[in-house]
Amino acid sequence: MWLLKWIENIISAEPEVEARQSIDKEFYFKLLDLNCDAIVFYSDDAGCVGANKQFLSLFHFNSLDDFLDKHKTLRALFSDEDDIITAEDDRYWLDYILQMYPNGYGVRFLDSDEHIIHIQIFVKTIVHNKKKLYYITLKEAKELQQIQSHLVATENTKKNFLSSVGMQFRTPMQGILGFVKMLERTMLDSTQKAYLSQVSIAAQELTVNLETLLDTAEMEVSPSSNSSDSFHPFIEIDTLINSFVQKAKEHQVKIYSDIDVSLPKTLQGDSKKIKQLLVYLLKYALEIAYKDADIIFSMQKSEKSHLDNIVLECFMAISNTIADPARDDLSIIRKLISLLGGELFITCKDGNSAELSFVISLDSRDEPELMIDKKVQAYSVLVAEDNRINQNLMRLMLQEYGLHVSVADNGQDAIDKVKQESFDLIFMDIDMPVKNGIVATKEIKEYQKESSVPIVALTALAMQGDRERLLNEGLDDYIAKPLRREMLVYILNKYLDIGA
Repeated sequence: MWLLKWIENIISAEPEVEARQSIDKEFYFKLLDLNCDAIVFYSDDAGCVGANKQFLSLFHFNSLDDFLDKHKTLRALFSDEDDIITAEDDRYWLDYILQMYPNGYGVRFLDSDEHIIHIQIFVKTIVHNKKKLYYITLKEAKELQQIQSHLVATENTKKNFLSSVGMQFRTPMQGILGFVKMLERTMLDSTQKAYLSQVSIAAQELTVNLETLLDTAEMEVSPSSNSSDSFHPFIEIDTLINSFVQKAKEHQVKIYSDIDVSLPKTLQGDSKKIKQLLVYLLKYALEIAYKDADIIFSMQKSEKSHLDNIVLECFMAISNTIADPARDDLSIIRKLISLLGGELFITCKDGNSAELSFVISLDSRDEPELMIDKKVQAYSVLVAEDNRINQNLMRLMLQEYGLHVSVADNGQDAIDKVKQESFDLIFMDIDMPVKNGIVATKEIKEYQKESSVPIVALTALAMQGDRERLLNEGLDDYIAKPLRREMLVYILNKYLDIGA
């Protein structure tokens, strides 16, 4: 109450002298001097009406009167600032900062030793009877840098934790999902098929749930970061929808895809966010769909598309349902679409169906045709992987395509094997003992010089930016665990032209 009374007295006083005299000096200094930041008050009518001792100390003033005697304006204190602001007086200057720089405005001044001091100004206002009192906080850049460094360190800790959790989950899940799929291709009786189907459904649901949880946590750590990599619409969408088929059967609904056949096989964009978005869309559709509903996801090329840029019109039509645009679980969908440069629209039709639509743009990308010498003998592939279960899985999967497979237990073992025999393709895990996959890749590339074999990262590192980082380190391509057979076939056809 005393603070509000004090502010009211400052704003309502007409003459400048009365405004200053209305301040309860003892209370004023006790209040402001508790703050470690430099603080100054500016009134519409009276100009600078108060400052704490930190402000006076920062600029070497004995008192507020000392400051006012030496400077006609607050802005005159500074020798340089971030923007060129045309303002008649401090009031217009502060209004501009308030509107355009809510996160702080940078200014500089020279101290008594002619050293440049960097300051961030933060402006807030209190309005009373249509008059403003500006509450101005000044922070030295050193303090801001310390705060920023602490935030960066905290963010890095979170990223490292999420990356570690992801690796610990994805590595064994590759073995589980892989061998479940291998087992489904063997001769089973009806009971075994039924049991295995339940295991497959549970494993896929666990994968989707944990990936969703990790993706959500990652978005909180790095909400605005975008990457650009290859997105394969036919492979990714069909694979994702197939992973939801069993779940859809439990809900007694059906899921279909309708992908424009004129779309390029490969597009360039943030494939991770697109796949996250599709997962959340399908989960949302299953949540709101009634029994016997049809869920159809369509991705069509807009007429606005051109050679270098493809505009995608995406629709998810859900029959036999009522969509509530205010549902909380739509917030992540809206956020992802926004990060991809689009906007979510929800249309309810016929009182018993709904359509979610959005538009995003991706760059078109022509995959280079690889000149591969046809061989009579089988291609030879090296798998560098320290997990024995995943070693066996990769060996069995690759042998199905008639490939000769060698296995390396670590990065150094991979280097030694490359020096002993010739390979047509290498799958390289990254987190391995003795030498990791990055070090091994660089040594193999250095050893082979111009005729280096393609090396594909097959890794549980699937955080935002991991793909770009690994490609920058020299890897030729990237697949995230758990490995999907569709992506394996894509890589084998891309580099070996196996015709699968």
